[in-house]
Amino acid sequence: MGLFDKAKEMGAKGLDMAKDAGEIGKLKLQIASTEDEIKKLYVEIGKKLLEEHADIAQELFSEGVGKVAELKAKVEELEKLVDAVKGK
Repeated sequence: MGLFDKAKEMGAKGLDMAKDAGEIGKLKLQIASTEDEIKKLYVEIGKKLLEEHADIAQELFSEGVGKVAELKAKVEELEKLVDAVKGK
């Protein structure tokens, strides 16, 4: 096998590797996107449970429910500060 043949073979292998890397990248992006969609659904389910069955949610997830209430209060405080800075 000559030098040209070896260079041609190495180039083909490099091209195949680049194609594989591109395909893997696309697949990983699809995986991440699908996992994000799953997370959004979990959030929607949890939010609906908390809103419609607060008593059950409080019983099952008391620490988390309390933290949500604290964070909502913090958001309200921060929104008031934003309004104050805006001059409302």
